[in-house]
Amino acid sequence: MMTQPNILENVAMLVRLNITRFGGEKIDTIASEDICKKNNAESDSGKFIKKLFKDNQALKDTKKIASKARHVSDSMTLPYMTGQKLLAVGMYEKHGQALADLKQDFEMARDVFISDIKKDQERQKIKLGSLYNESDYPNVEDISEKFTFTVQYETIADCQKFDTMGLGKLINDAVEIQNKRIDNAVLDMFKRIEKYLGNFAERTKNYKPKTENSRVQNEFRDTLISNLRELVENLPLMNITNNPKINELCDDIKGLIKGLDLETLRGDEDVRKDVSKKADDILAKMGGYCG
Repeated sequence: MMTQPNILENVAMLVRLNITRFGGEKIDTIASEDICKKNNAESDSGKFIKKLFKDNQALKDTKKIASKARHVSDSMTLPYMTGQKLLAVGMYEKHGQALADLKQDFEMARDVFISDIKKDQERQKIKLGSLYNESDYPNVEDISEKFTFTVQYETIADCQKFDTMGLGKLINDAVEIQNKRIDNAVLDMFKRIEKYLGNFAERTKNYKPKTENSRVQNEFRDTLISNLRELVENLPLMNITNNPKINELCDDIKGLIKGLDLETLRGDEDVRKDVSKKADDILAKMGGYCG
């Protein structure tokens, strides 16, 4: 599978998502040594990590939002190189809006945490007891600077420009590297289909409803359907090489889940058997694409 670099730069871009946060934890060396002594262990056998802001919901929210942002970005992009993902032009607006909303949520949670930080530090004196140490806590300005949320979009370099720079001998190597990255990105799309559709087939096949004598077995949530729905909505836009097999598989999955809802899937055994078999048939069509 070969992709011309000058075509690639017209259908995709690179995106770099960088999120940092204050973790609110610190290694207590004195407590660590005490624990090792009490257990007759060598001094470097373990570490005691102290939570400086235990049970602080706003700080927990920043962690949750950061994790969600990474997941959302990954679901809309393809692997390319360390630190950067490949974003199809058709996904730019959706990606930008989703990350902008999450950035706003992240900064709101950060501001709530910062605004209450002094009061919460006082509460920690009770929670930490003799483990509390004033010097463990950085000043508010330093803590605030630890929270960052940036999204950077960049164009993809045209390898052919090496020729105009008098570096024509580098073109072949650059093109080969870039094409391997594109092949890997396409393979990733097939693997996503295999992952989510395979999970759908397995869960619908093994689900057992609640009876008088037993609990529900192999329960599933509405994400079983919504994950597939999101996948087939995004992949055609992410299909930067316009791979016909990707488009065909997405159409098959759209047909599979059309009109399907969680209540019917849980309540009708015949429907479960039917969609599970159809899912297996679609997976079989993939052949060795994920090999």
